[in-house]
Amino acid sequence: GSRALYATGNGGVVVRAVTHVEQIVAKRGGKPRSAIVVTELPYQVNKATLLERIADLVNEKKIEGVADLRDESDRDGIRVVIELKRDAVAAVVQNNLFKKTSLQTSFSGNFLALMGSGTIPQRFTLRSALDTFLDFRFTTIRRRSAYQLTKVDARIHIVDGLLKALARADDVIETVRSASDNNAARDALMSEEEDDGGGLGLS
Repeated sequence: GSRALYATGNGGVVVRAVTHVEQIVAKRGGKPRSAIVVTELPYQVNKATLLERIADLVNEKKIEGVADLRDESDRDGIRVVIELKRDAVAAVVQNNLFKKTSLQTSFSGNFLALMGSGTIPQRFTLRSALDTFLDFRFTTIRRRSAYQLTKVDARIHIVDGLLKALARADDVIETVRSASDNNAARDALMSEEEDDGGGLGLS
């Protein structure tokens, strides 16, 4: 079952409809009858197909003890009423319905995924799948953080140069004005800062 699926990576899960037994009072004042009421269906089970299947099994006498079958569903939810005959045992009829209809279904699972850059198929347990996912997320976050840190370091270098230029704005303007061209201005600024033991970081 689900334990094998999570522990080995291969298995199945049984899903049942949600049912309960009610006592239905007859319209003409007769004795109340038991009824199996279905309020939730398994995943992907079509209600109309299910009702048709139950009706066929009752008509073929493969399921006994059913007196009436009604769909009382409304906007508030599903309500399928399976009214039983007076001598029917609700638990027996219910077990037969689970066995022979889609009121009980099973889903197979296989935790198979590609590893090694998407080239190596591998079956995972639930624990190994979670561990692998967490390792992947940690690696992704580390790489992203390292990339962002590199961008910030590069930006800091430029900002430091601009702050130094701002602090000596008059000298920078004078040097640029006195230079013959852009290249000469850049060389002059860098030379001055190297003499001072720093750099404007301009390019």
